[in-house]
Amino acid sequence: MDAKQQEEIALVKGFLGFLTVDYRTLEPNKPDPPDVIATIIVEGQEQSIAVEVRKYYKDEGPHGSISQRRHSEEDRIAGLTREAMEADPSLQRLKVHVQWEDNSPARGVRPEEFARDLLRLARAHAPSVACAGPCGVTVSGDDLAQYVGLGGPALSVRLAAYPWPEVTFGNSAIVYLDQDSLLKAIKSKTASQSGASRCGVDQYWLLVCASPEVRSLESYVGFLNGATEKALRLPMFRCAAEDCACDRVYLWEKRHNWAFEFISQEAIRGEGSAGPC
Repeated sequence: MDAKQQEEIALVKGFLGFLTVDYRTLEPNKPDPPDVIATIIVEGQEQSIAVEVRKYYKDEGPHGSISQRRHSEEDRIAGLTREAMEADPSLQRLKVHVQWEDNSPARGVRPEEFARDLLRLARAHAPSVACAGPCGVTVSGDDLAQYVGLGGPALSVRLAAYPWPEVTFGNSAIVYLDQDSLLKAIKSKTASQSGASRCGVDQYWLLVCASPEVRSLESYVGFLNGATEKALRLPMFRCAAEDCACDRVYLWEKRHNWAFEFISQEAIRGEGSAGPC
């Protein structure tokens, strides 16, 4: 199973958990669509579903999404840094938080170099964290500039005590969700869905997963508020979903714990999903 298949399996597993649907099996189905074949339990009975996964980024173009590449860079930096922290006893109870200079998706960051200098900084300042209290130690300005890989894109780095090694980012790339790009995300699967075999399954689903930094259809964070739900109920979305030849077409906003099913017009709210009206 390659990295893409692992990610698709993890997304489907997470979404079934969000729906509180039990499953027996989850298997990748590459190279042909759908992406994942699952056996789920509905009212005590097994049902087979095929799920095609679509990761949604508003700024996606012919050469991919700038913000997606940015998030991948952050994942790479976090993975490299966390792995080294786990192997270093002096860093095993430390949280490293990087505050970016601004929220532009384009950074020009080299993950390996950035992770290397982030570790140098962490080792140099870790002894001060124990005496610094809950707010930890913040490194910025000239102190940060001496770490060449960090000084340009990063505004500051904060170190604080934590139960395990952790790496987080602030002021990450912001991508706003809008109607045209969401419609395109749904329609992009129409051709493969219409021509794809149902693989002997009971249902065929399209799961559109919003990027972790996607915001709502309005100007603030992506809670499922009244304005957002009203926009998602526009007939153009339902028509596009029905054209996909799928049984269910979901938009899942994982960060704020809600989903919307376009064919049944069902809004699904998880814990903490309610936001401003």
